[in-house]
Amino acid sequence: MRIKCVSALLILVVCIVPNDWARAQTPVDSSWGLGDLMGTMSMVNSASATFTENKTMAILEEPLVVSGTLEYHSPDILEKTALTPMFEKTVLNGDMIAITRTPGGHAQEFSTASIPQIKELTEGILGTLSGDLPSIQKIYDVRFSGGRDGWQLVLVPKGSDVRNLIAWMAIRGHQNHITDIDTESTNGDHSEMTVQDTTVDEK
Repeated sequence: MRIKCVSALLILVVCIVPNDWARAQTPVDSSWGLGDLMGTMSMVNSASATFTENKTMAILEEPLVVSGTLEYHSPDILEKTALTPMFEKTVLNGDMIAITRTPGGHAQEFSTASIPQIKELTEGILGTLSGDLPSIQKIYDVRFSGGRDGWQLVLVPKGSDVRNLIAWMAIRGHQNHITDIDTESTNGDHSEMTVQDTTVDEK
């Protein structure tokens, strides 16, 4: 049960790319920094987008391509609905996660409070989306580069609990639009997600 829940949560927002991506540098704009990014993100009331995710996993003989929709509602609701190749809806609502595997079907729910590493992972994710830098920095070392029109945020877990799940998470975007959410798993699995057709409603 725990393995399935961890996998579902990682699939919700985590995307994995090779190590050299995290080492890539985004040109620095000294007039717009991490504080500006967090301020911009904190002004998002809700957002919706489509996504395409390419996943390469040790248990798969070839990459799996998943596509669907994403929705965020400030400050702590994130929903991912996979439409192809099969339906799966995962909703993170505060410290609760609900997973539905058939349209209109019964949702399997659990609380992150009972699993510390998942609780820390979700707090880091929601902290980024809501622009809550102190919450992020409690869990991750934060590395920012770029500027308003193209930024990169790399989050490296501080504690061993989260490091058991991911080695790092990297997020790219412009202003308050996220275009990629990339992560490297500690087990060597890889995926790449592209976020498109984003609509943002500001506060």
